[in-house]
Amino acid sequence: MVAGALGSALLASLAGLASLRATLPLGAVLLAWCLAPIPLVLAAWVARQMALAAAQARLLANRTAQLAAAQAQVQQLQLAEQVVALGSFDWYPLTGALSWSEGHYRLWGRQPGTLVPDYTVFRQGVHPDDLPALEAELQRALSEGGHYDFCHRVCWPDGTVRHVHARGDVTLDGLGRAARMLGTVQDITAELEAQAHLQLHQFVLNTITDPISVLDADGVYRLVNSAWTGATGVPAAAIVNQPAITPIPGISSPERRAMQARCMATGEVQVLLAELDLPAHGRRWWETTMYPFTEPRSGRSGLVKISRDVTARQTAGKALAASVDNLRLTLNATGDAIFASGAHDPSEPLLFVNDRMLQMWNIPPERAAGLTPADVMAHARPYFVNPDREFARVAEVIASRGVQEDRLTLNDGRVLLRRCIPAVEAGRQVRVWGFRDITVEARALAGLRAVEAQQRALLAAFPGYIACLDASLHYTYVNARLAALLGGTPESLVGRSLSELVSAERLPQLSRQVARALDGEVIHFERHHPAQGDRPEVHVLVTLARALDRQSGEAACFAFGTDITPQKQTEAALLTARDEAQAAIRAMSAARPEPAAPVPAEPLATGPMPAGHRPGRVLYIEDNPANTLLMTVLFERLPALRLQCESQAQVGLERALADPPDLVLLDIQMPVL
Repeated sequence: MVAGALGSALLASLAGLASLRATLPLGAVLLAWCLAPIPLVLAAWVARQMALAAAQARLLANRTAQLAAAQAQVQQLQLAEQVVALGSFDWYPLTGALSWSEGHYRLWGRQPGTLVPDYTVFRQGVHPDDLPALEAELQRALSEGGHYDFCHRVCWPDGTVRHVHARGDVTLDGLGRAARMLGTVQDITAELEAQAHLQLHQFVLNTITDPISVLDADGVYRLVNSAWTGATGVPAAAIVNQPAITPIPGISSPERRAMQARCMATGEVQVLLAELDLPAHGRRWWETTMYPFTEPRSGRSGLVKISRDVTARQTAGKALAASVDNLRLTLNATGDAIFASGAHDPSEPLLFVNDRMLQMWNIPPERAAGLTPADVMAHARPYFVNPDREFARVAEVIASRGVQEDRLTLNDGRVLLRRCIPAVEAGRQVRVWGFRDITVEARALAGLRAVEAQQRALLAAFPGYIACLDASLHYTYVNARLAALLGGTPESLVGRSLSELVSAERLPQLSRQVARALDGEVIHFERHHPAQGDRPEVHVLVTLARALDRQSGEAACFAFGTDITPQKQTEAALLTARDEAQAAIRAMSAARPEPAAPVPAEPLATGPMPAGHRPGRVLYIEDNPANTLLMTVLFERLPALRLQCESQAQVGLERALADPPDLVLLDIQMPVL
């Protein structure tokens, strides 16, 4: 057993010797083995081997832990690079050695490990337009041994262009040469795009002429535009991100702060109209609309305030209110009842109503505020003769688009002129209604129409020819008898010119006669109308006299014609009989001896008047134009007498008393007499 044990120990010693051979010098091992007893040598050797194995195990465990930690750090670094779009590089300019992190590969549009990076690969990825400036900055850093910082574009193999920010630190060797550059590259494309969007938004915001500001939930200003700073005179740096307690001169007020708090609390839009004392612009009216918001991703809330300078509107509103009051007073003075309303909804309050409107329809004055078209119709209904018909008429007027005007007769005897005028105000359909009491005018007009009808009946019954011409020599009235004589109807002749009915030879003379009549002279002349067809010839004695047109008030010429055909025929017969008698006398004289020639007697009417003899004056007072015309014709045959005619009895009597004539002829049945 001892031999076996020694054999085992020897084998172990030999094995230990083989192990020590790898760690100790061979001579030392042989010396220790030769000098020491075999058991002691074996025990020491075993103990040393056990200690050495334990140390190696600890070293291996430490290295394994360090390697695991390094691998974890590498993984964390790679993950961090992906999150922040970052890459790193390590470059030795003297040897050209270049190493990239996985993130750097991705920033150059490459998969990690697909190629061995070098300076040529680096240059190929840089945008051609940025390469000259980049290399100039890179050479500066390498030559000076300082810091490298440059932003440029990277072109990927698929054509994608990204923006990166490169940073690096250069290490110099003992000879002052750039031995190493260690740095990072970060993708800033999203940041630049965000900045571009922000700049665009800021530019757009500054182009808006209305002052705009943005506040957070704590009341701190986060953004203001140029219009806001220009209106308030407060620079953006003095208000943006400043404590909420900072007052703004001329703007801050308890009312404004309370409305901001209410807007944030309720989430509802708020509008504040206030007069402000702005340092840069003086007293101005601002209308501020507050819009609450909540940012979806961050949950941050605040409000946007948009202000408008409505000073001009307020001033115009005050002026309009004053003008409306003046207009109401003016319209009340006209006597017309007026109100304005929307074109469609009868339940909307009236836009305007004057006092006369309330009085006309017996509406209490306290009902004026809030009065609607439906209320007006309800108050007017009892006065309508036929309410259903009037309601239908109002609906018809509302449906139309033009000006409507008609008369409305009420059951209390009043007559109203109703007018509706449509209009458009600020894109809204508006109708203005007006009512004028024309009861007196209507009754007077009815009386005038009755008188006119009587006069027309008398004119129609007058056994003569009657016409009226205006100053432009156009017919305004022709009776049926004259129209038949002229070969037409009254309707076809009214409105036609005198030149259309009179020959060119007679027109100048007749025009002069009408002009004299319009000047106030009474003109008499005869007119012969030759026979035409079945109509025999007609002789007319025409009188032209001046009158006033009742409608226009302008001067007009009345023409009265009397048929003197029988007189003319009698006169012709007498002349024929005279001629025949004279012919018979001459025949008888020729058959007997001619006696001494007697002295012929001169006609009394045609002989000259004695020297100093004046014509006798006769004043004829008569309101019947036909009688006046007859007397005028008769006295034309009496040159020794001068006839003066007067159609008004009172004026005729005054003329007779003022300048007594030789003879006065008058109609004792005239009204004054």
